[in-house]
Amino acid sequence: LTVSGCTNNADICLKTAPTAMTCLGGIIGYSQKLSATDMLKVKLTVKDNTNNGKIECNISGTASTLNMGGICGYVSGTVAFEIGGNTNNGNVTINGKLVRTGGIVGWLNSPAAVVSGNVNRGALSQTNSDKMSACGGIIGYGENSLSMSDNFNSGSVTISCPTASDNYAAGLIGQFNGSSSSGSPNVLSITNDRSIGAIS
Repeated sequence: LTVSGCTNNADICLKTAPTAMTCLGGIIGYSQKLSATDMLKVKLTVKDNTNNGKIECNISGTASTLNMGGICGYVSGTVAFEIGGNTNNGNVTINGKLVRTGGIVGWLNSPAAVVSGNVNRGALSQTNSDKMSACGGIIGYGENSLSMSDNFNSGSVTISCPTASDNYAAGLIGQFNGSSSSGSPNVLSITNDRSIGAIS
């Protein structure tokens, strides 16, 4: 499955408080199949796409899980994915309770995923009302083995949290989950990546 050479120029905005997990992205919102136990079983390649629109949810106190990214909101599968050469120029602004936000991908779950040559210029801003925030210039939340190289972030990364909770902000990856249900170790490799955006 390949998504390449696509451009979005429109703003994407969540207007109504969701009652279940919600995923927004400039190019892909959600790649997993309908059943939570039946993840995508073919290789997903997302390359050379551009998002220029804003991605936002400014509904105060939204309780549902929100996964939002400049290119992809949530991509999940059982085989290696390739996310490369994409550019996000749009700001990503989220107000919620359990939030994962990335300049390129909000939540990435794929064994041996390769993320390379992506550029994020959009500012990322999260308000976490209660539970957990993970916000990264390239990836908000990553799990399983991940190889990153030659990515660049110039967008600021900001988390505001009025109550005590877990919050993770970074120029590249907000949070990486190194545990593995299969018992084999997960590997994180970061090479020649760069971030100059302010972290707050």
